Amino acid sequence: MMSGFDSVLQIFEDNCNGTVLQCSDDSSPPGNLGSRIVATLKPGKTYLLMADGYNLEQRGPFNLEIRFHKGCLPNCDGQFCGDDGCGGACGLCDSGEKCFKGSCISDPCTPNCVSENRECGDDGCGGTCGECTAANTYCLTDQREDGTVFFLGQCSDPFPSCNNLSPVCEGCTTSQFCGSDCKCHDLNAPLPDLVIDGDILAKEIYLEIASFSNSSCALSEGCVLGPGNRALLRFSVVSINQGLSDFFPPAPKTRPDLFVYGQCHRHYHFTKFSEYILKDTKGRQVTTGRKEAYCMEDSYQYIEGPQVQCLPAYDCGAQGIQRGWADIYGATLDCQWIDVTDIDSGEYDLTVKVNPSRIFTERTFENNEASFRIVIPDFDLSSLGIVPVDVLAQISGSNDSPNSPNSPDSPNSPNSPNSPSSNNSPNSPSSNNSPKGSSGSSNNDNNSSNGSSNGSSGAGVLLPALAVFLSIFFLLF
Repeated sequence: MMSGFDSVLQIFEDNCNGTVLQCSDDSSPPGNLGSRIVATLKPGKTYLLMADGYNLEQRGPFNLEIRFHKGCLPNCDGQFCGDDGCGGACGLCDSGEKCFKGSCISDPCTPNCVSENRECGDDGCGGTCGECTAANTYCLTDQREDGTVFFLGQCSDPFPSCNNLSPVCEGCTTSQFCGSDCKCHDLNAPLPDLVIDGDILAKEIYLEIASFSNSSCALSEGCVLGPGNRALLRFSVVSINQGLSDFFPPAPKTRPDLFVYGQCHRHYHFTKFSEYILKDTKGRQVTTGRKEAYCMEDSYQYIEGPQVQCLPAYDCGAQGIQRGWADIYGATLDCQWIDVTDIDSGEYDLTVKVNPSRIFTERTFENNEASFRIVIPDFDLSSLGIVPVDVLAQISGSNDSPNSPNSPDSPNSPNSPNSPSSNNSPNSPSSNNSPKGSSGSSNNDNNSSNGSSNGSSGAGVLLPALAVFLSIFFLLF
């Protein structure tokens, strides 16, 4: 578990080119964009643990805690306190607090609904003060300096509605057009333009059989349809802003209708950034991805040029994608999948769309989709692990993303050893990808069996990744 700032944790088998066993850039605990991974290690094998900051700005002191449990995987997903299922605890509450449903609350606890005149939101004791029931109203929230979110307890005034797929504007002049956001825009206004990187999508599609507990964040957020073993069609999505301006939503407290506050991850997610659809070969929809929460940020610079900034500007606190930058959702991330447990094996079309509801006006919407025909193989739900998926052909979308020194066709960026899709052959899950940012790594031997580590980043590029080799011969199984 890694805390202190926005971080990424990955564990590889054998070396940094080996299979990614687990990857996380956002877990609770520790929350606040910290990371936690849980993996089964085999005797006699060598593993590489990479601890990294999300981007160039995420550097400095951090806390890294490593625990080993013989023959048991702790279950703390979404639980900040209480039993971890392996004889330990997910976390301890401070004096004067008690653990309630995986969170620490005051003991005794008095709901603050009446004392603070709250009509909605958290009551401070694990319950709620109510819901906003009027049309187009939402419970207002705000954000502290440390990034944590708190409910103001009041319902908003109704937000104006807009049919983004058939917008209507008032007062546009002859030098303006009606945008999909129901606002008038100048005909020559610089606009963002989102496009999906089809190459990376095709290279990073695979099936994973994984297990989920009743307290799993993925289950509570609807990403899987039930607990137990599930078959997940995983894939990576890289969204590039090749337009002439930044792509960014308003702040959550000004447009709460566009965001959802994740109780599990404990920060805001934008709700309508992309859409994942699985269709049969006749074009009929079979199922969709249940991922509804996104965090748009500058993962890496995709295009070089005098009008493209060299440093990231957006993150989960202030979301968006700069002009010339790309946002990465790696296949190993939580909810980055379609649950295909109940789907028959065979040929299907996987479609990924960005800005599918056209909430934001773009230069064009014609390049917001990419589709690939794939083959979902037979799978055994009782056998956890990775199953390759064949990609037969591209059905829609283009791979004519900006070809720049920082595009995937260049040896210097996304397809370099430190990129989101390096060392990948099509249909291989063994990607060396840091899902929301990447950096190089250094190797350090570490034969300690357990404990906590405190470290700090050095000077230079992104927080130099802390890489730890773990040679396990006697601790597990």
